[in-house]
Amino acid sequence: MSREVAEQVALKLNQRLTAWYQCMKQPDFAYECSRNRRNNYQRLRDLMDALFARHSRLTVLRVDLSYSEHDGPHIDYDTARHHREQLCGLFHTNKLFDHLLGFAWKLEWQSKKGFHYHFVFFLDGHQVQEDIIQARLIGELNYPRTRALLQLQSQC
Repeated sequence: MSREVAEQVALKLNQRLTAWYQCMKQPDFAYECSRNRRNNYQRLRDLMDALFARHSRLTVLRVDLSYSEHDGPHIDYDTARHHREQLCGLFHTNKLFDHLLGFAWKLEWQSKKGFHYHFVFFLDGHQVQEDIIQARLIGELNYPRTRALLQLQSQC
């Protein structure tokens, strides 16, 4: 690696670290991280138990939504959160979510991908049977400025 290339790599790494540290200092980010850590497992279990108690058949989809490797590191926390809120807003208006019974999500950050979300959707299994198609359609939703990629197939 030439000196010029090494300096460019170091500059990019420093920029990413600076952006990461700035995100970590934001009160919303710290609050959301601590909130998500508390009792997530138990709350998800309670949701699943309640859904199985009321519905004889569920279709469960896991969809990972992330940005491209090129864009991901440059998307800040506020932008990623805004995109999640836009997606959740579609639950009330988009026909893909007509049979949505519940959902859960988790925010993660990786150096190559930046911020990304893992979603679990619980749908009425009597109404939704084509789980892989449904997951792909959710992953391909084109809400503003996002590049949602379906990375993991759904599960029944």
